[in-house]
Amino acid sequence: MTGNIAILGVAIAAAAAAIGDALIVFSFINSAARQPEMESRLFSRMIVGIAFVEATFFITLVMAFVLK
Repeated sequence: MTGNIAILGVAIAAAAAAIGDALIVFSFINSAARQPEMESRLFSRMIVGIAFVEATFFITLVMAFVLK
């Protein structure tokens, strides 16, 4: 039973990470369209935001293996 819960948790975390990445990129595109001169600063912040979202997924993945 615990294996199934771990798999479900990883699946939910992967879906949430994908949605989070999409929202960050969507916001970047909107912001860059409104202020093109800020694109380079926004791009670096977008990369940091995506890194944080992906880090939460990898933490969930590791915890699923540890708790299994």
